[in-house]
Amino acid sequence: MSHPESLDDATRRRWWYARAEATWPQVHVVHTEVAPTPCGRRVRAAVRLGGLAPVDVIVELQPFAAPPGVGAGVERMWSTESLDNGTVVFEAHLGAATTAADDAWVLSVRPAEAVRARPVDHPLDLRPARRDAPRARE
Repeated sequence: MSHPESLDDATRRRWWYARAEATWPQVHVVHTEVAPTPCGRRVRAAVRLGGLAPVDVIVELQPFAAPPGVGAGVERMWSTESLDNGTVVFEAHLGAATTAADDAWVLSVRPAEAVRARPVDHPLDLRPARRDAPRARE
């Protein structure tokens, strides 16, 4: 297939959808961490993108008890670092008032465009100094 820059808009969009659908099964959350800050909490998530770029996905935090979808309580995460292995670090700063009511959140990764792919949802515990996944035994 031709390079996407040389294609017309409709063909470029079909190319993007095909690539996103083919690589979406490789997208997953590798690691998360929560750290207290003077004004709330900083959440960082390492996400393996399976060949997609950070602009191809939307990464958000949402209180577990909130109804699904964009709305009150949803916090967008932004890419802050790209690692050599196709993993991108996304980050958000949550104010103390935002996290006071609920420590159980869901980190959601979804395509930036509507494709036939299910969001990658990952439970997240916002209590400070805890990780959401057990550490490997040494």
